[in-house]
Amino acid sequence: MTRRAVLCLNLGSPDAPKVAPIRRYLKNFLDDRRVLTLPLPFRKLLLWGIILPLRPYKVKKAYEAIWDSKTGSPLIHYSQLFADKLNSAFDSDTQVYIGMRHGRPNWQVAIDKILYSNPDEIVLFSQFPQYASATTGSLVEAIYQYISTKTVVPSIRLISDFYDHHAFIRAQAKQISPYVNETTELVLSYHGLPVKDVVAVDGKNFPCDHKAPCPVIGPTNRYCYRAQCYETSRQLIQMLGISPDRVHTTFQSRLGKIPWIQPYTDLYLKQLREQGKTEVVIACPAFTADCLETLEEVGIGLKEQWLESGGTKFTLVPCLNDSDEWVKAAKEIILQTQPSSA
Repeated sequence: MTRRAVLCLNLGSPDAPKVAPIRRYLKNFLDDRRVLTLPLPFRKLLLWGIILPLRPYKVKKAYEAIWDSKTGSPLIHYSQLFADKLNSAFDSDTQVYIGMRHGRPNWQVAIDKILYSNPDEIVLFSQFPQYASATTGSLVEAIYQYISTKTVVPSIRLISDFYDHHAFIRAQAKQISPYVNETTELVLSYHGLPVKDVVAVDGKNFPCDHKAPCPVIGPTNRYCYRAQCYETSRQLIQMLGISPDRVHTTFQSRLGKIPWIQPYTDLYLKQLREQGKTEVVIACPAFTADCLETLEEVGIGLKEQWLESGGTKFTLVPCLNDSDEWVKAAKEIILQTQPSSA
């Protein structure tokens, strides 16, 4: 019998909605070369000269708006609930852990616990459906470097993405289905990335029309984040049975003045209002657990924008969180996914 350890991975959250822990979290998060893809001197200058002195005060208000006085960070809360349920779904030969790239529960602590238990296999299960260097890539690089210092290294299996896995699509469609009908305008809002981070892969630049829908996945765009997002949307449209004309793929969370992948969610919502649309449903299939970006940026910020512009109804679909359907799907993904070549 194979003894398996599953490590559910995510980026993390500050310890509290206060300036000091938020600054500490942002420092760890943004000092990652995969997140701020700038030469080291420019990254340090931007981080220490502009971001860290100013941004924690702005972000503090956003975290305060979603922080629960009893359960704390929604991301950590839902991640722990999900891991507990997933652990119960397996037999005793599989143990489930959670680890955050930045903050707590710390991934290094989780790895040490896993290695101490001496499993036959470690499954690294990134909680991001679509692969991106800044998320899954960062997590995997750090973990591999850390494990390489250990004397005994068991078999490691990476689940780097599951954007098109039928179990994930089924769970996501079931989550969205109660909120939509044949007349719904459904916006699928994914996390955005700078265009330069999407088109550049291992020193090669690939052509990318970051304003038009991506072509279907093929050999050249297998690990293109934007293409994976569009494939998730295509499969959700098919499973939900909604007219493609009423489903819109967009990207949120852009920062700075450099081009990010489009269409931008906030500007797209303005276009829908200009077309006379008054009701909209938004789901965020790039996130499996609700967090700052889903609850505050979309659920509060974009909702206010929609209503202030004359819209009458704005519905945010909760992320998969710890739903039974997601636990079932995650188990299926873990058991069926073949070892990654990454």
